[in-house]
Amino acid sequence: MIALNELLINRGFGFYDETVLVRHKDNRYKIDMFDLIEKGYFDYYQSTQTKKIFENKKYMIAFIGTEQFKAILYKVYKINGSRGFDSVIYPKSFKELFPDWFGEYKDSTWYDLEPMPGFEDLEQRVIIDWGRSTISWAQNYSKENAKEVTEILPQGYVKDFTDYLDVTLTYNELKKIYAYKDANKKWVDKLSCVNGIYLILDRKTGNQYVGAAYGKDGIWGRWESYVGNGHGNNKLLMDLLKKDKDYAVNFQWAVLETLPANLTKEKIISYEKRYKEKLGTRFFGLNLN
Repeated sequence: MIALNELLINRGFGFYDETVLVRHKDNRYKIDMFDLIEKGYFDYYQSTQTKKIFENKKYMIAFIGTEQFKAILYKVYKINGSRGFDSVIYPKSFKELFPDWFGEYKDSTWYDLEPMPGFEDLEQRVIIDWGRSTISWAQNYSKENAKEVTEILPQGYVKDFTDYLDVTLTYNELKKIYAYKDANKKWVDKLSCVNGIYLILDRKTGNQYVGAAYGKDGIWGRWESYVGNGHGNNKLLMDLLKKDKDYAVNFQWAVLETLPANLTKEKIISYEKRYKEKLGTRFFGLNLN
């Protein structure tokens, strides 16, 4: 495999002394980095720094920490200076997500980060070995500190399919699988060959919706109907999206139970009813019936 600096220098990026590498993996909050990206908050998060780690640097390469010592490339940025934290207007929804943020970071620095063009086809595809010093989340970019590229994922790849009971997909992940079916063929194949009972979790409120898949192409055939509008014509989900057209970013899909493709519709609905009763989604969730 190629080293990261070799990969980037082939695209004209060789600013060694002027660049900092950053690996984001923060366990202090209940939301992970990919959730921040989906909600559009990631740049607010990484632009706010208590330590002047970007001082005297002109460029920053951002990675998201994954399992063990790995990291996946997010974006390459140009650093266009800095300013005081109190000069930044944060979205109200960001404040709701991080209520303690503004006390914790009141004396911090805001760095103006501008995504650089020319690397879009590598974003969320290039995986590197960060090394065992994961506590050193900000490091200098140099020939001596050459990070090994361990894998380059297919364009549009989301994540590995391991088992039905492990399945959780956010709205953006579901849309990406739909848009790049070839890169995520295992997901489409596995979800298409079984019927089942599924759960939609509203990660903002904790409310749940239980649904059943029994038509053509199984669970995948039903989940496809959510891709275009986010609600799949479910009344209470539609109501949430009428108030906020982007609300579907809060939804997460999961498989509760897989069922044979030859099971009757009536039998599958009886399983669905059982889960609604167990989880109380008619009384405290998003099911109307």
